[in-house]
Amino acid sequence: MRTKILLAIGSLLCAAGLAKAQTRDYVQTDVVKVSGIKTDSALFVLGVNGRQTSRVYLDGLGRTAQSIAIKGSPNQKDLVQPVVYDSLGRNSKAYLPYTGADGLGGFHPTALTEQHSFYNGGMNSTIARDTSPYSRQLFENSPLQRVYEVGSIGTGFQPVSGQHFKTADYRTNTAADSVVVWLPSGSSSGYYSAGKLMVTYGKDEQNNQAYTFSNDLGQLVLKRQQGPSGTWLNTYYIYNDAGQVTCIVPPKASALMKAANSYSLSVTGVDKLLFKMTYDYRGRMTVKKVPSAGEMYVVYDPLSRPVLMQDANLRASNKWNYIKYDVKGRAISQGIYTDATHTSLSSMQSYVSGLTYTYYYEDRSTSSTYQYYTNNSFPTSDTEPLAYSYYDDYHITHTNTPDYAYAPQGLSGEASADTLVNGMLTAVRKRTVGSGISATWLMNVVFYDSFGRTIQSQSNNQLHTSGTPDKSTIVMDFTGKPMLTKTVKISSGSDSIRVQTAYTYDHADRVTAIDQSYNGGINKRIAAYAYNELGQLIKKNLGRLNSGTSYPYDVTLRSTVIATTNTIAQNSIKLDSGFHATAGSSLSYTARIKTDYLQALDYRYNIRGQLISMNNATLAADTANNADVNDVFGMELLYDKADGGLGNTAYYNGRLSAIKWMTRSGTAYGTQSAQKAYNYSYDELNRLTDAGYYEKAAGGSWVNNKAYDEGGLTYDANGNILSLKRNGVLSGLVKRIDSLTYSYDGNQLTNVTDGTGSQYTDNGFKNLTGSADTATYKYDVNGNLTIDPRKGIVNHYNILNRVDSIRVTAGTNQWISYTYDATGTLLRKRQFNGSSTVPVKVTDYIDGFVYEGGSLVYFATNEGRVRDSANVLTNEYVITDTQGNSRVSFEDNGSGIAKVRQENSYYPFGLVMGNTTTPGSQPNKHLYNAGSEWQNDYGDLPDYYQTFYRNYDASIGRFVGVDPEAESADDWTPYQYALNNPGMLNDPMGDLTVAEFHEVLGKLTNSEYGGHWSSSDASNVYEYGNDQTALLYGTQTFDTNNSWGANPGWANNIVQVQDRYNNNTTVSVSAKFYFSNARYYQTAIWYHDKNGNGITNDRDISSEATIFDFGDPAARRAAYLESNRYDAYLATEKQLSTRRDPGELVLEAAKFYAGGEIGGAILSWALKGAVSLAGRYVLSKAISNPIYKGGEEWAMNNIPRIEALMRGKGIDRAFREIGSDNLILKLFKNINLIEFSPMNKGADIVGKGLLKDSWWDITTPGSWAPHVTKYGPGGTGLFY
Repeated sequence: MRTKILLAIGSLLCAAGLAKAQTRDYVQTDVVKVSGIKTDSALFVLGVNGRQTSRVYLDGLGRTAQSIAIKGSPNQKDLVQPVVYDSLGRNSKAYLPYTGADGLGGFHPTALTEQHSFYNGGMNSTIARDTSPYSRQLFENSPLQRVYEVGSIGTGFQPVSGQHFKTADYRTNTAADSVVVWLPSGSSSGYYSAGKLMVTYGKDEQNNQAYTFSNDLGQLVLKRQQGPSGTWLNTYYIYNDAGQVTCIVPPKASALMKAANSYSLSVTGVDKLLFKMTYDYRGRMTVKKVPSAGEMYVVYDPLSRPVLMQDANLRASNKWNYIKYDVKGRAISQGIYTDATHTSLSSMQSYVSGLTYTYYYEDRSTSSTYQYYTNNSFPTSDTEPLAYSYYDDYHITHTNTPDYAYAPQGLSGEASADTLVNGMLTAVRKRTVGSGISATWLMNVVFYDSFGRTIQSQSNNQLHTSGTPDKSTIVMDFTGKPMLTKTVKISSGSDSIRVQTAYTYDHADRVTAIDQSYNGGINKRIAAYAYNELGQLIKKNLGRLNSGTSYPYDVTLRSTVIATTNTIAQNSIKLDSGFHATAGSSLSYTARIKTDYLQALDYRYNIRGQLISMNNATLAADTANNADVNDVFGMELLYDKADGGLGNTAYYNGRLSAIKWMTRSGTAYGTQSAQKAYNYSYDELNRLTDAGYYEKAAGGSWVNNKAYDEGGLTYDANGNILSLKRNGVLSGLVKRIDSLTYSYDGNQLTNVTDGTGSQYTDNGFKNLTGSADTATYKYDVNGNLTIDPRKGIVNHYNILNRVDSIRVTAGTNQWISYTYDATGTLLRKRQFNGSSTVPVKVTDYIDGFVYEGGSLVYFATNEGRVRDSANVLTNEYVITDTQGNSRVSFEDNGSGIAKVRQENSYYPFGLVMGNTTTPGSQPNKHLYNAGSEWQNDYGDLPDYYQTFYRNYDASIGRFVGVDPEAESADDWTPYQYALNNPGMLNDPMGDLTVAEFHEVLGKLTNSEYGGHWSSSDASNVYEYGNDQTALLYGTQTFDTNNSWGANPGWANNIVQVQDRYNNNTTVSVSAKFYFSNARYYQTAIWYHDKNGNGITNDRDISSEATIFDFGDPAARRAAYLESNRYDAYLATEKQLSTRRDPGELVLEAAKFYAGGEIGGAILSWALKGAVSLAGRYVLSKAISNPIYKGGEEWAMNNIPRIEALMRGKGIDRAFREIGSDNLILKLFKNINLIEFSPMNKGADIVGKGLLKDSWWDITTPGSWAPHVTKYGPGGTGLFY
């Protein structure tokens, strides 16, 4: 955002527009939202729509005493955050914020009383009521003052007898702990003797236990978790002499060694379960192996940049992924390199290292042979280019004339494109991969305004390859909020679709309405949103109806009233004061006025911010949760509450105990179905064990008819499912359709037997081939399923490790062919029957627009989709549950009534239940797992949910490929889905288990790292862990879920989190923002201002110098080993000069670190080793200078999120100076530029490719791919 932030420290001040004079010191922050404000006088006359004002009141010690978001509530009342300290200055009790009685910004001396009344009495039903709207933590009575008991928000969750809370304990190990000593060689050497390890013990609210064991270097040695039936799951971490993790031993491998009474990695079956990493003498990872997949190789050039990467599938054909760079170290080209001579990693690395380089980079060229780049750097031959990236200008063909120009769209407030785009990504050219489209280059050009914000992208597509006819334009306000967007898609000739979307916000930047128009038609309000006084979404209205005419009537109306029989009035009626009518004894006068919208969804939350209802499960209007009578879907979620009829168990650690839901079929006033429910049970690791299905007819009671039970779930130590039982309804009778037993080789499924026999082959798990139990599942060397002997499916994969084709061999020979672009984004799907080479159906996917046979079928909207039938566009609204699963879709029946078009209910692991409503044409196939597309092209086959990376098989509850982010869940099988907790978690991309936002925070409560962290300025305070790792996880969670500033008072950026973590102190001390990578390192990033003071609240991170403190001995040793210079790490304790411009900051850092070998050591290790996760993550945020906002605004403002790791106009200026400084040029020789280059990748890449120690994975297509899709036109970089 490009806002103006003015800070004022006041005492006895009274700002204009704020009536209360104050006698307390405070810091006031005004975020200016309109342009042209340059003076205090101009600032103070702004209203709430022109500025957002907040105050932090200080006590006598300079600590935060109270935080106020002035006029921050929807009704423009102050949002007040009380802060209290105990006698030792600790935040032992954290209070939820509340809404004050006015919006004047004054200090509230009775805040705690007001806060208690706010939640205890409740303003209305939209605010959760509770007598304990706070959380408490208790500290041990020692100088360390460590937390040992932690409560959560609300009654029943406080650390007192009879309630539910987390506990922590700290000790050293004993001999009875039996912790194996692993040597750097990978061999074991007995057990740790007593007192050698630091042990942290944690127990959650359900008494589930976990331990972590760390050595004297701070390295995590063992993670031990309580399993079912008294078992314990052990995950070991093995390090080399430089402190790098070389092996991770998951629980299943540990169990095999224990059973063999031999802690040796050579025990049968252990090797295939291990994570292994190999490093060269410079500390660079050269080999990585994840369980169930072959090794991945990386080759580096003399500048330590990865130039080749090879997975096991590519190795079989002597192919490598290559990457090339320009003179600034930016990745500009990627493709496939073939070399049948240097077939081993060592020979290829020796070959590349031994090459005599004339050029280490590529330059622009006028030749089209290599897409207007030179071909000077390795590799220069035997290449198959797949993608190119262009920077700095729009002279793609390297002529004096720009090849592309901004195309004005005639939109109100439309900005002009800036031609000074040095350092910015301007275009990406990607080739198609697959037989469905001949080798075609797809172009995407990005334009920016003067603030460096993306305002337009232009592209072609596979149906219209010439030029760049597709346009996507964004109009933003001064702060960067999208106000208006316009998308133009041209499929062939002049066949086009134009979609214009307008966003409306309230004074606190909460989205209140979304309007759309199609092909120049009238605006249609897609959705409107309302919030409670805490900023929580409480109502979503979908599908506004055309406004009727309002007629005033006087008292004479009484003579015109006629008897009606439930007739719906087509227009509103205004009755003047004094109107009355007397009904005759035989008449009944009724008039039902149409609602403004087709549907309204009411949301309610518990005191911890967990969503507990959408409408309600009865679909009846009530005074608390649901204000409407025409709802087509409702759901209630139970966590710590029990329903006596269901008999569910109340859980206090964030688990979902039960869900209840109801849908209506036909019209909104048609048939009402029975209530349905699932009652969930779990084991000690929060893995689902049983889901009992219940129904409740109108006026009846809950009955466990077992119609759609899914349970009997057991698991091995890695979470591989061992057994599963499932019921279904066949011909009106409840039957056991699945009784599955799984067999494995390591983590790979080899066999599934069904105890029900073969009589139910068309339901649940399918054995369509009738194959014997001896038939086994087959995999390729990358761990992808190739043969499913039960379904009769054969999968083939391409060079991107994506499914190239699926052949259904059961019955007729049918198959599907897939084509992608170089990022792995699906472009086309073709269906074939038998041996015919002519497809029976061709489906094209173009940025959310879906075509069949070249004609538009539908495109996605904010709240559903628009179907195209014979050029008639129809809005279809989709109601999703908390996980984004499609539940009900509806449309206008032509009379202003919501007509249900499709209804889907699911088993927990995602199979669609029977007796659902499905239209005969154009059904919605974006169903389970946050709308993953169901592949049911041939009679419900292949029966996969398709995610970006891999396919998911709901019938067996597993993915059919290895998790590309397997290291993020190193104690789980790489084939698991949603950590076996599908009621709460999902995996929409196929690479990372996530949850609905409130559930993410709930899960973090149960972190095995224990402890407590909360944002004391939050409108909903969530417990994480006091351990530094939990703080990192919490920060990442806010960023991943686009939740900075999503609610009033929430942190807007990492600096605020850092400041609040330190109890909101603003005294002149170092402000430590601690992070810990539990697997590798523990380090601290210190931010100072020019006087060495700690950062004060809300200050932009980019204005501060950055110091890396190698506080961990292992990190210091690593830096020393890298440079062989002891002063390599000592240099980091020097403070950099403060620079206010991010480009100058980079330049200062470069100059400071460029001296001799220290530069290479420090920067390489700061970004790769010691700082590990946190350093790179924070660094990317620090230098990119964003101020994050929440939700949709944040996401759209960062399309395609080019602003990132040290990138921007100021950075370009810095590099121009660097380029003329011989001393600075040493950076190019000593620094791993793929990590530190100011130009090469976005902050999302740090999150995707660098927030784990296998940082080089950014060179894999699998890691590049999602960002282009995820962040919209142009993506975020080259192919990543």
